[in-house]
Amino acid sequence: MASDTSHRLADAFIVLLMSQEFPPLHAIQKFTLKVQNTVKCLISVATRIKYLTDNQECRISILTATITLEMKLKPVPQVML
Repeated sequence: MASDTSHRLADAFIVLLMSQEFPPLHAIQKFTLKVQNTVKCLISVATRIKYLTDNQECRISILTATITLEMKLKPVPQVML
């Protein structure tokens, strides 16, 4: 059961990474917390990405999407008044 859930989360995470349209930031953060709470899911994500990266074009898409996602997850700097 847990394995099935982690596989579904891994698949969803890969779709999110490869998508050029990202959901709202709060949805990404909520999803990221689910992923962070499941170590098996992270292993599954890494394994699946390894298979995907055999394809050069796919590897570039994943890298670009990952950088974009990381930029969206960075906290907004607080301005001191």
